[in-house]
Amino acid sequence: MNKWDRESGMNGFTLSFGEKLESSFKDYYFDSSIVTTRISLILVGLLYGGFSFLDFMIAQEYSTMFTQIRFAVVIPFLLFVFALSFTKKFILYWQEMLFITYIIGSLGIIIMIGFMPTDSAYSLGLMLFFLAGSVLVKL
Repeated sequence: MNKWDRESGMNGFTLSFGEKLESSFKDYYFDSSIVTTRISLILVGLLYGGFSFLDFMIAQEYSTMFTQIRFAVVIPFLLFVFALSFTKKFILYWQEMLFITYIIGSLGIIIMIGFMPTDSAYSLGLMLFFLAGSVLVKL
């Protein structure tokens, strides 16, 4: 354990601080991130839906299924999490909800990739979620 760990009270294994400092940090992080999170959820939903033109250009035979994945599963879940973000209890489970959103969106793209031949433009859709999860939403 180095000097900084002892002074800050940080647990070197879990990388968490003492209960009081950890709670203060979580509150601060939520307050400083919630607006960005909400904007990101809407932006990612728009981008996810906007790429549906690929379904009709590249994957005509699967366009109905891909549209259902986009507009009946992924985007409604994004909107559900967006709506939940306005509740008072959202702070208790916001990181978990963002993680589930990340998984659902990525799985939607992975399913689409599974139906498409190699060298498909759908693999670039994973970049959208990788960037959204790490940069926009700060997961």
